[in-house]
Amino acid sequence: MSMTTLPLTLALTLVLSTSLLLWSDCAAANTRTFEFDVFLDGEPMGTHRYTLSMSGERVKVVSEASYTVKVLFVTAWRYKHRSEEEWLQGCLRAIDSITDENGREFHVNGEATADGLELETQDGPQIHPGCVRSFAYWHPDLHESTTLMNAQTGKVEPVTMETLPSRPAPRQSNTTGGKVFGIRGKDIHIDVWHGESGTWYGLSSRTAEGRLIEYLLRGTTAESSKH
Repeated sequence: MSMTTLPLTLALTLVLSTSLLLWSDCAAANTRTFEFDVFLDGEPMGTHRYTLSMSGERVKVVSEASYTVKVLFVTAWRYKHRSEEEWLQGCLRAIDSITDENGREFHVNGEATADGLELETQDGPQIHPGCVRSFAYWHPDLHESTTLMNAQTGKVEPVTMETLPSRPAPRQSNTTGGKVFGIRGKDIHIDVWHGESGTWYGLSSRTAEGRLIEYLLRGTTAESSKH
């Protein structure tokens, strides 16, 4: 199973300081953590944790994911990912990520220069001009993006955004409110839930093989998902 259909930094990994002040009543804090239990076809697969540290217009995001898929009690697939990203005024300024997907290693590291975001990856150097954004599911303005960078590979993917009808977030049958939008692209089919003030609280994705990945925010209740 490939996880490139759910880029993992995923995430979570860009911010505009002005919109951040509007994002939630938690925005005054210097650090914010999102910790999700992750399910594959309804079965627990692992966890994904995002830690955001904010200082003025700068944001540092640490993303840590650990997944294991077992078949008949035997580990069939294992995934570990860690990335550190630095953002300034909504654009990615630096990244350092390492991923182990079932024994295959990926790395992305680099920083912004006058020519764009210059990266070194396992496939060689890459450069992306302009303001680069990654798959920052938690960001309230993510739905305005037209391209997003996969922090596992360093590749920039063209995407379209779809406004979806309101419905409960995955595994949260009593939780509604805010907005639901879809991220669509080549082998990309991701739905994201944001609360009334823009706070991210849910995600689901279909892999290229048709399997369903769901994120459940730890401690989520109908009230807390909208804070």
